[in-house]
Amino acid sequence: MNNKLIYVFVSMLLIFASCQNDDIEYTETGKLAGEWWVSYEVKDASGVWQSIGSDHLPLLTYNTAANSASEMYVDDRGEFWDFKVKAAVTPGTLTFGSDAKLENLSYENCQVTITNGEVLYGVGRSKTGIATDSICFYVQFSDDDDNLTYKVSGHKRTGWTDDEY
Repeated sequence: MNNKLIYVFVSMLLIFASCQNDDIEYTETGKLAGEWWVSYEVKDASGVWQSIGSDHLPLLTYNTAANSASEMYVDDRGEFWDFKVKAAVTPGTLTFGSDAKLENLSYENCQVTITNGEVLYGVGRSKTGIATDSICFYVQFSDDDDNLTYKVSGHKRTGWTDDEY
């Protein structure tokens, strides 16, 4: 009888212990951080944005080692121009970028300017139509002979196999 009571007590203890709330907090960059599928566009002679290169290239945005609320990495992992910069962020408004020329951490002698960066919560659509976040910003590279401004836009990666490109 005593063994049964001990088993019941231990079982109840384990059940109650497993019910504790273990909320995982965001990093300081919050919803600005993530994996994205993006496309790059430039304006043609008539001023209309035209897609260039491959659509749906991967892009990463993530917090720095300092986990600062004022900056995050923007990293194309070499998929478009090979850039990785620390961009200024404002997590409360889901915006990032500035007119400052940022050192490209992927290779030397290139400064990158990211402007008008914005994440729109729940506005994007994945490949299968699932609601997800959207991202948009403009980027310039000091070693671009054509001195173009590229529009980068896309949606957050869902992680579902059917949504992969």
